[in-house]
Amino acid sequence: MWRRALVLTLLVTGCGSAAIVSRSGGDGGGADAAAWDGSPRDAWPSADGAPRDGSVGEASPAAIDSGGGDEGPSLAPDYEGRLAAAMQLTTEEFGGDPGWLGENNRVEQDCRDVVQDFGYSGTGFAGGDPGEIGGTVARSVTPAYYGLVHPERDLYAGRLAFDADVTYRGGSGEVYLGYFSSARQGWRAAPFTGIRMEGGGSQATIEVSVTTGDFRSDGAFVDIVLPNDGAGHRVTFEWLPEDNGGLGRLSAGVDGTARSFDVQYDLRGAPSVIDRFGVMNVQKPGADTFEVYLDGIGLNVINASFDFDADPGWDGHGNADSFRDCRQRLNHDYGYSPATGFAGGAAAGEMGGLIWRTNADDPRSFYATPVGPLSADDFLSFSGRVGFTRGAVDSGLYLGFFHSQASFGTEPPGSLFGVGIEGPSRVGHYFSAYVTDPTGERYRPMDGSPVILPDGSSQSFSFDYDPEAGEHGMIRVVLGGAQYVVPLPAEQRTNGATFDRFGIVPWRPDGQSVDIFFDDLTFVTARR
Repeated sequence: MWRRALVLTLLVTGCGSAAIVSRSGGDGGGADAAAWDGSPRDAWPSADGAPRDGSVGEASPAAIDSGGGDEGPSLAPDYEGRLAAAMQLTTEEFGGDPGWLGENNRVEQDCRDVVQDFGYSGTGFAGGDPGEIGGTVARSVTPAYYGLVHPERDLYAGRLAFDADVTYRGGSGEVYLGYFSSARQGWRAAPFTGIRMEGGGSQATIEVSVTTGDFRSDGAFVDIVLPNDGAGHRVTFEWLPEDNGGLGRLSAGVDGTARSFDVQYDLRGAPSVIDRFGVMNVQKPGADTFEVYLDGIGLNVINASFDFDADPGWDGHGNADSFRDCRQRLNHDYGYSPATGFAGGAAAGEMGGLIWRTNADDPRSFYATPVGPLSADDFLSFSGRVGFTRGAVDSGLYLGFFHSQASFGTEPPGSLFGVGIEGPSRVGHYFSAYVTDPTGERYRPMDGSPVILPDGSSQSFSFDYDPEAGEHGMIRVVLGGAQYVVPLPAEQRTNGATFDRFGIVPWRPDGQSVDIFFDDLTFVTARR
C-alpha cells in the first residue's frame, strides 16, 4: 500500500458530465513507450528500503549471470556430477498423497458472510433523478464487478478519463472505480487505472493508481476526500501516460478541486489491455462494505455519457452474490492438492494453494517433508514446475530448506535456504534467492532476479547452491528462460544454520495472500 508523502499540483477542473469527455487532445495515437528492459530497477530501493549498492543483502550488478555467456560468476564445473556424488535426491510427482508434514496449513475459522449488491438501481442518490448505478460493495478475495463493455484499449495508448456524480453513503470498506480488464482483477487489479475509495465514516479517502498487465504498479493517496453527507459530488479522474517524461501522470478531483500524482517508476512495455469501465470490489479479506452510487458518468474511452434513465445492461460478475467467505487472513488452505494441475506436472496432483503472509507471533504454518540435517556446507538443490494463479500486493511465500524449530518465531523466518517469492508493488513478485541465519538476518539478492507473474502459466524452475564455487559458495536461480547467479556472503556460510525440512513456509511479516502450486519436485534429501 502506498502511504508516502506527495508533491501535489493543484488543478482546476470543470464540472458537468461533458467536461472530461469533450477535452481535446491526448485521445488518439499511442504513447511512444520503448519496451521496458528492467534497467530502471537498478536504481529502485529494495523491498525493505535497503540500498542496491552491492552491500550485504543485495547482489552487486557484477554478480549477476544472465545466462548465455561465459562472463560473470557461475557454479564450479561439473556441478551436476558433484551434486549427484555428494547428495541423495528425491523426486515427488504428487500422483498420490505423499504424506508430507503440515501444520496450520488447512485452517477454517472466522468465516464471514459476504453480500454483494450493486449494479443498476432505480434510486436517485447521486444525481437526484431516478436511475443510477451502485449499491453495496463488499471487500473479498472473490472478484465482483459491474461495468460497461468497451472496445479493448491499452493503458498506454493515450489519455483515459472519466467524471461522475458520486455519493458515498457509508461503510468502512473500499471500492475501485475506473478502467480495468474483465479477464483479471485482484488486489491491485491488473491492468487498471482509476481511483480507489476507502471508507472512514464521515468521508472516504481517494487513491489514484495505475497497474500494468504484468502487475507492476504505482499510485498514492491524494489529499482530497469524498464526504458522506447524502449529496452527489462531481468526481473526476485523468490518466495521461505521455506526461511526466513518458512515465505518466494521474489526477483525481472532487467538486472542482483536484490533485495530481507523477508516476515514479517506468511501468511501460507490458501489454495492458482494459475492456471495462465501472465499479469493482477490492479483493482483500474482511467482508467490510462500501455503499456508493454514481450517475451522470462521462467516459472518454468511447466519448459518451450515461444518465441511467433505464437499465444500461452493463456486464455484471459476482455483483449480486451472497456466500460464506472463509478466505480470510490466516485461513491457509495449502498442501497436497489431488485434483488440480496448475503447475503443469506429468501426473494429476500437485502441492500448493492459498497461502497468507503471517506475523512472528501467529500460529506457525508450513507444509514440508523431513530432510537432512543439511547446512550451507552441503550442495542444496531443488527444481520443478510452478503455476502462480493469483497474487496480491504485500503477499509472498518461501520455498526451500528450513528448520522445524529455528524457522519460526522470528521476523523474517530464521534458518532458510531457498527461494523467496515476494516483492514491492512496482515489481510484482521476485523469484529470488532467500537465505537467513537462525536469528532471521537475511540475504535476499534481488537485482537481476527473475520476476514471476500470477498469470496462471506453468513454468519450470530450479535452485542450485554450490558450496565449492566462488569464495563462500554460489547460488543459481532459474525461472523459465531467466536465470541469475549470486555469491553467498561469508556470514551466511558460517552462521551455523541447519535445515531439516523441505517445503513451503508463509512469508513474514503480515500481509495479503497468494494462490500458487508446485509439481514434479526434485530435491536434496540427505548426504551420501
